[in-house]
Formats: sequence, C-alpha cells, structure tokens
Amino acid sequence: MKLYTVILGTIIGLYYPHVSRAQTDVELAPLLQLAKTGQVETLRSEMPALAKRYPDNPGVLYLQGIIETNGDKAISFFQSVVNSYPKSEWADDALYRLFQYNYAVGAYNIADTYLMKLATDYPSSSYLSRTKSETVKTPTQTVTNEATNDGFSVQIAALSSDNDADDLVEEMKKFGYSAETRSKTIGGKNVFAVWVGRFPDREAAASFAKKMKSRHHIEGFIVRR
Repeated sequence: MKLYTVILGTIIGLYYPHVSRAQTDVELAPLLQLAKTGQVETLRSEMPALAKRYPDNPGVLYLQGIIETNGDKAISFFQSVVNSYPKSEWADDALYRLFQYNYAVGAYNIADTYLMKLATDYPSSSYLSRTKSETVKTPTQTVTNEATNDGFSVQIAALSSDNDADDLVEEMKKFGYSAETRSKTIGGKNVFAVWVGRFPDREAAASFAKKMKSRHHIEGFIVRR
C-alpha cells in the first residue's frame, strides 16, 4: 500500500447528486436517478460505455467521480469539472464534493477554500444552504480556540477498512512515531482516519508534516484533536 495515497473508499458514493435540473442531459437523467436511489453498482456498469461515448462531458466526469472508490481518482474527476468546465451546470456540484471530502477527512483549510469558491463563483447554488450544518473552522476560529484545544496531529490517510488503518498505524510506529486511528461516521458508514503525532500548536504540526513529506513522501495535513 502506498502511504502517500489517501483512500476515500466508499464515502464519495454516499453523497448523491441533485436529480431535478433545468438543463440535465436526457441521457444522464436515469443515471442520476440510480445515484439518488443508491444503485451505485448498476450505475458503475453503465459508465464505461457512456465515458467512451462522451469523454469530455462534464456530467459524465462528475458521475465518474461519484462512483469512484479511490479518493485520489474521485477528486481528480471533480477537479477536472471545476477546472475545465467552470460554466457548466456541474461545476457547483463538483466543488461541493471537493468541499465535502476535505471536510470529512479533516482538511478544514482546504475545505474552506472550496467553500469560499463555491460562494463566490456560484452564489445561487443550492449547495450553499447545505454547508450551514457543515461549518468549516476558519483561521479566526482557530486562533480563538487555540488555548482550549487538545493540540494537533497530522492526518496521513482516511481508509474505508479498519484493518488497513491499523496496518498503517503499526507501520508508522515502526518509524518511531506515535500514531492512532480515528473513526468517523459519514452517511451511516465508517471511515478510519490515521493521525500521526500530537503537537501543542499548528506550527509544530506543520513542521512535522513537512518532515513526513521529505522523509516518507507522505502528503499529510493538519487536523485539530
């Protein structure tokens, strides 16, 4: 297993897109319905032919992100929609998924960036009302709460398997690092985050994250404990 790969597992598939759209492609409408009703495997079987027929369709790219179980690949699909088709009806959907994923795994600063872009570029998006219950920790809030938190750690993965998470924890301990798993429930299913180290402030955690990247080629990000 590559340590630097953050695996999303099944959590991207837990969030289903809107079905009611003024400009939805007719051919995509039944596939959107499959996603809404949780028939992800059926949707997955339909996608290869659709992707071959419409390789540059933003709606198809978005659906590929929905069914993808590898976090890096799912994010790549969503980011492609945002970067290449910012005026498409799928751009705000893709931004919301990027926000949702980063928030779920504890990358609050990154999630906040996507949320601000969503609010700035797509102020009429219906997704903005959903984010009210998913408040992102802003830099101001971080400073305010610094004295009362339990420190910071560096998250290096978010895995769908607790066994894989435990294996990664043991591997980190062999390098002499303190490590642990943190279970998070998303959409009724668990994802297992791997946290390394425990630091009194964000600066110390950031310094450690740089060391992890330099020594082990692991892209980690800072999370509040």
